[in-house]
Amino acid sequence: MRPSLVLLCLVLATPLAAQKSSAPALCPLLDPADVTPLLHGPHPATSAEGPFGCLWTSLGTNWVLTYDFAKPDPKKTASAQFDAMRAQNGSAARDESGIGDRAYSIYATYVVLVRGHILTFQVTTDDDRGMDDKQVVARYRDAGRPVVQKLVARIHD
Repeated sequence: MRPSLVLLCLVLATPLAAQKSSAPALCPLLDPADVTPLLHGPHPATSAEGPFGCLWTSLGTNWVLTYDFAKPDPKKTASAQFDAMRAQNGSAARDESGIGDRAYSIYATYVVLVRGHILTFQVTTDDDRGMDDKQVVARYRDAGRPVVQKLVARIHD
């Protein structure tokens, strides 16, 4: 299975079983100055709230940032749901310290346990060749780290 398909499945599966939280709107937690460099667009990034959270795009680039967070499954604690998600990704998942209560990354996606919520933060492209290149994926994962840290800090505020 190609990494871009795995990422799409991960992001889509996360909020389906969970219900929306009463947390603040997501898009206002970041601004164009935070996101534009990550997307490498020649124009300032713009955002829109949608059914799967916040979507950031920039004209002139095919890279996209999406993030969403959901309440845990009512039958599990947020921690248990996070652990189950982490286990499903096995050795492909990489533990990430210093982000939220706990976090892991898989390809260019971060999954973060923060204040009883699970945040999914993903940088992706509609050009599948970009997500098939391990160096490109690692570069976007690494570039996304300070942005997801800023987002988590603002959720805490």
